[in-house]
Amino acid sequence: MEEFILDGTGQHNLLNVIPAKNKRVYAIQLNDEIKENESFLQHNPNIDINKPAFYVGQTSKTRKERYLEHKKGIRSNLFMMRFGIEPYEAADRTYELAEQFKVPVDDLRHYEALYYELKLTTLL
Repeated sequence: MEEFILDGTGQHNLLNVIPAKNKRVYAIQLNDEIKENESFLQHNPNIDINKPAFYVGQTSKTRKERYLEHKKGIRSNLFMMRFGIEPYEAADRTYELAEQFKVPVDDLRHYEALYYELKLTTLL
C-alpha cells in the first residue's frame, strides 16, 4: 500500500508519494592487495592500512545480486570488481559492521540509504 504526504490544508491534495523502503546498504571487504594500488590510495588518502578495506554501496537488489554484478563488471566499481574478496559469503561484512556501528542497513528509503552509506563509509 502506498503512503502519501498530504498538503495540510484539509483538501487532501497529494503532494508527493513517500518513497518505498526498498533499499539496502552493503559493505564488501576488499583483499589486502588493494592497499598497494596507487589509484585506490589517491582516492582514499585517510585509509588506515592496518585495517581491512571495504567497498560500501546501496542497492534495491539483494546484496548477493549486487555483489555478482560488480564482479561481472555490470555498473561496477573497478576496485570492487578487481579486489572484492571471493566468495560472496566471505566478503559480505554488512551485518557485522552495521551492528558494530549501530547503522541500519535494510528496508531503507533512497535518501536514508544514501545517508547511511555515507555514514558507514565515514566510520570505516
